[in-house]
Amino acid sequence: MKNLKNYAMTLVALFIAATSVTLMSFSKSENIENLAVTWFSTDENGLIDTENPQTLQPDECESGEKYCAVSFNNEDLTPQGHAPISDATDDPNNLIEVTLRRN
Repeated sequence: MKNLKNYAMTLVALFIAATSVTLMSFSKSENIENLAVTWFSTDENGLIDTENPQTLQPDECESGEKYCAVSFNNEDLTPQGHAPISDATDDPNNLIEVTLRRN
């Protein structure tokens, strides 16, 4: 009878642990989805091509001083899928996730 109690308690503990791990994994997948970004090319002065979203970082961008592209979290895009601001140099709400520059 003593062993039966130990087995039952072990099964309950395993069930609780398995449930916790499962719930934690669902929470992580939602966070990853929220991190999706959309890229927009800019001219060298930082004006954003707001109507031409790109799913990948532009290849021609490297490190440097002149603007090349910016990315926004998908949740911050307009309902039409456009960039929420038109000038990378003026981002009062800090919506830009990453800014790429080129020489």
